[in-house]
This record gives sequence, C-alpha cells and structure tokens, in this order.
Amino acid sequence: MLPHFPKSRKALDELWLELASRRRLTHGPMLASIPHKMQMEGNASEFQTVQGKTNRIKYRKQSSTVSVKYEDGKGLTLEEFCAKASEIGEKMAQQMSNVLVKELDAVTTETGNEVKVSKSEGLQYKHLFELMEKTEEDFDDDGKSFSSFFCGMDFYQDVLKKMPEWEKDPEFHKRLKDLNARKRMEFREREARRRLVD
Repeated sequence: MLPHFPKSRKALDELWLELASRRRLTHGPMLASIPHKMQMEGNASEFQTVQGKTNRIKYRKQSSTVSVKYEDGKGLTLEEFCAKASEIGEKMAQQMSNVLVKELDAVTTETGNEVKVSKSEGLQYKHLFELMEKTEEDFDDDGKSFSSFFCGMDFYQDVLKKMPEWEKDPEFHKRLKDLNARKRMEFREREARRRLVD
C-alpha cells in the first residue's frame, strides 16, 4: 500500500484552488471588478435594478474538466500541476462570463437601456452619447468619472477605429463636456439624497 500524505495533499488542494481562482480573475477582468462573496447554501439569489424591480437568479450548476495523462510511476511536475489549475480557472471564467453576459443582456433589454445601430447607418458618436445618456455615472472626489462600459469586441474595435475621426469634430467635444457636466450634477444630487436617507 502506498503511503498517504494528508498535509501534502491539503497543501496541493489549496494551491490548486488558489491558482484556479487567480486565473479565473485574470482571464475575466470584468469578473474581477465585480464585488463577490462565496455563498455556501441556497439555490438562488436576488438583485435589484435601478428602477426598483427585484430579479431572482436561480443557480445553475457549472463544471469544467481537465485531463491529465499519467505515465507509469510518474506524476505531474509542479509546472504541469500549476498549468492544469490555471486551465480549469480559465474555463470557469469563460462559463461565468457567459452567464453574466446573458443576465446583463436580459436586464438591459427589459429596462430599455439598449441602443440600436442599423447596419446602413453604421456606428456614429450620437449612438455613444445615447448610450451614456441611459446610464448612471459615478465620480470620484476630484470629479472624474470612474464608470465603465462593458461591450463586445466588435463594438469596441468599431469605436477605436472611429474615435480619431470623432475627436476632430468640435461638436463631439462640446457634447461630451456638456454630458459630463450634467452626469456629474446628477451624481451629486443622487449622493445628496442617499446621505439624507442614511
């Protein structure tokens, strides 16, 4: 019978979880930016939209697998072990991102916070401003926005391609300045109401 090393096994289990979690967060930066907590029981959670509607999310089991080929009398090297843990973390990040995108898409469609761009018209900066109009922005103490948008790679590439052209237009800068000032005022009013309630 082969010897059993419980302390070594525990250390490897902890290392596996640490590496998988770290890779999950570095592979999915959007996931890393969202505060989260481990829930050990229950089968659902709830969240509230800015309109005050409470939505319930039923948990669905997610799983990922990796395969390992062993040779007789030889296990994994530490590098191979770490690579496999990272691989599973990456697969979990992809699954979690897919679920998150589906939920966000459903809520966005339901609340009407979407902007439609026709293929014939193509993306214009008016669409970007329309999107910004529909969202709440948060600002730091210096008045700088720290809000961000999540978008698909095609949209992102399209914005990057057109941004140099938009930045040449004085109307773009005027609208951006006016919108930022208005959003900053809305944020201050929102914060003042929140403080009165607290």
